[in-house]
Amino acid sequence: FEVPCRTYVSVYSPAPNSRANLLLQVAMRAGQLACCDLGDKWVVRPMARKPRFDVSLTEAKVRAKCASERPAAATPATGIARGCVILNGHLIAAPYALTVAEADDSAYEVAVNGLALKRFRRAQAGAPAALPTAPELPESGQFPHVVRLSDYLTLALYPKLLAEKGQDVAWAEVLDFVASQDIVERIIDPSHELVVVDRQSGVSFGLFPGNYDFRRAEVCMPGLGSSGSTESAEEGAAKHADGLARRLADGAVLVSSEGVGIELAGRRVKELLDAVRTARNLPVLQAECVLAEVVEDRRICRELAANLPVEAGALEAALTGLVAQGGQPAPR
Repeated sequence: FEVPCRTYVSVYSPAPNSRANLLLQVAMRAGQLACCDLGDKWVVRPMARKPRFDVSLTEAKVRAKCASERPAAATPATGIARGCVILNGHLIAAPYALTVAEADDSAYEVAVNGLALKRFRRAQAGAPAALPTAPELPESGQFPHVVRLSDYLTLALYPKLLAEKGQDVAWAEVLDFVASQDIVERIIDPSHELVVVDRQSGVSFGLFPGNYDFRRAEVCMPGLGSSGSTESAEEGAAKHADGLARRLADGAVLVSSEGVGIELAGRRVKELLDAVRTARNLPVLQAECVLAEVVEDRRICRELAANLPVEAGALEAALTGLVAQGGQPAPR
């Protein structure tokens, strides 16, 4: 799950077929949220034992809690020479080798240079949750947000084209449609995850989930597989690793901590470089605020700010190299 839980919140009970309902069901089954249905509203709280963000810590406490030793990453003989990975506040040196392995009886794990990035839980038996309703195409033909565009592609346009014209033609027309959307600055990965750069935020976004079945035009959410098999988690982890490898090779930056990953591409890489240059000589809490203007997760920013005294030089050099390359795709 890309967006962390930061506080306790109460929300009105979402409609049974809404996207919010689906995401809450997924989070509950994955053990990340505890939800109580009170009829007129749901009370939602994070399950994490330690809070993702604590506003009460002082400067000294922040350093004591968030500053850490650089992780002992493996150094592959060959791998992805471009891109940049920042994990738990530390720069992981290239080249990068992404692997997928069975972590335990309940999950598969994606790792970079031997360090865990993200887990994909096996599907649990049981009735699948209702999918969100496909949005209608706006009269203007333009979607105002990439999330609604993603829903339209996965739940309406691609299934319709697949049934009428077959997979190859359907995919070609999907690419043409996405390229026509003003919200899409550019397509950086035309493979089946269809990763684009959101013009509003500059952040890369996969319009199709990694576990989308293109033969049947169905979404199989992790933990909610209709077959109850263990294959969806492994397949989802493999697709996630493949997509991330392609984006790193094209010069993307991954900033990750405890399974939460934020990817930056294009102009956002230069913005991160500028933020690092500004923040490196600031106190931790001020540095955190500067970094949060680019990396939209305060806990990740706090970890990075606490470790900047030892990471700033190498990180600035790595980002400078990416900016100098201009974000052009690496030779295939």
